[in-house]
Amino acid sequence: MNSKPLFKNIKHYSSVAFFVILLFGSVTLHAQKQAKFKTGDKVCFVGNSITQDGRYHMLVHAFCATRFPNEFVEFYNCGISGDVAFGMMNRMDEDILIHQPNYAFLMTGMNDIQSHLYGKDIAIDSAMLAQRRRILEGYQSLTSKIAETFKEENVSPVFMTPSIYDQTAKIPKENNFGANDALKECSVHVRNLGKKYNAPIVDLNPAMEKINFKMQAVDSTSTIVGPDRVHPGDPGHFLMAYNIIKTVMPSEFVSLIAIDSKNRIATKNVDCTVSIHKDQSSFSFDLVQESLPFPVTERFASALDLIPFQDELNKEMLFVSKLSKGKYQLNIDDVIIDTLSNKQLKNGVNMTDYSSTPQYKQAVSVFDLCEKYHTVNRKIRSVAFVQYRMLNKYEGANTIEGKRAYLDINLEKQKGKSWYDYNVKTVSEYFENLPKEKQLWGELKELRNQIFQINKPRKHTYRLVKVLS
Repeated sequence: MNSKPLFKNIKHYSSVAFFVILLFGSVTLHAQKQAKFKTGDKVCFVGNSITQDGRYHMLVHAFCATRFPNEFVEFYNCGISGDVAFGMMNRMDEDILIHQPNYAFLMTGMNDIQSHLYGKDIAIDSAMLAQRRRILEGYQSLTSKIAETFKEENVSPVFMTPSIYDQTAKIPKENNFGANDALKECSVHVRNLGKKYNAPIVDLNPAMEKINFKMQAVDSTSTIVGPDRVHPGDPGHFLMAYNIIKTVMPSEFVSLIAIDSKNRIATKNVDCTVSIHKDQSSFSFDLVQESLPFPVTERFASALDLIPFQDELNKEMLFVSKLSKGKYQLNIDDVIIDTLSNKQLKNGVNMTDYSSTPQYKQAVSVFDLCEKYHTVNRKIRSVAFVQYRMLNKYEGANTIEGKRAYLDINLEKQKGKSWYDYNVKTVSEYFENLPKEKQLWGELKELRNQIFQINKPRKHTYRLVKVLS
């Protein structure tokens, strides 16, 4: 029984591409696979609730771990739900710089603009317009101060324009129309910061808006973010990660191998080594790749309908020419992957489209550990959230009892607010995780080590067996 491709629209690549490959002759090449981050680097993601959620930078972490398996990099979640540039500046030393980061991704704006000022019942007069302008000027001043602090501390910034506020979806949530226009003004400033500091700019706002418009042209109730018009779901986080990877560490190929089956030679191999077996009774070869495919797991797979991730960032290409006409069963390590025609193999197959390959399964194991890593990181952030957002004005005794009483009083005042349930949940997590915080940091370190141990590519044996008709 044949293994099925993970994705329905599996692409086979033009024979033109193969003939271009042949022009180079028999060569081993290394694609432009330059890791942005090197062994020993520490990377912080600084932001608000979308960053505290962490899915987008979990995906970036997983991409680094699979595409650049020899680079041991530490990733830190420095997001705080509801935070603004002022809050990020206030917690800079003890929550961000404490990690001694080499790189810091900065995304803020969603809370800074105070989207309620764009509500449908707001009277738009000169006073309101002036207030909105003052808020934007404050945002510009504070984000500039953050950028300057990074420079002073020798932290390389990566500036991200704010993710969108969906002001076009026809959904029940009240629409603060104009909020995304304010975020676009924030984006102009962020781009200017990137130019000033010669730093990468991940331009999320227009990228997300473009996809949003495309979705809503088909279904006006669709949104790349969530039903609250702000917080992305899995596809939205994947889109964010895709744009980060494209900007900061574009790497098109996992590997590429082109084989002349008649003469039993590899005419081209990119980011891999190949050894073709001499046995004339069958066609087989050993392959060792320099990286693993990125596993687009089921929860994120719908994002592939929106962006060309596989074509642009996840090619694991296999070309085999000069096979006799017919169909061939492709096996890797004696696992049946698919049955393909000689024409399909000549035109090229992207092996990342198959979830049954040993490489893909290994990559899923790496991905699972990255998810566990970020789950632990989120537990640590639940402690940070309460400390910076809910206990920032607490002046009582440094005891669990005193803090619990203070938080209970404040939660009672928040009843009826849209964020009440979230804060109740987070306070509960705070008291659960606070006594275990040191242990959680230890778990984070152990998971980093485990990821670095299991992400190394292994040798695999490929075999093509002609199917008798």
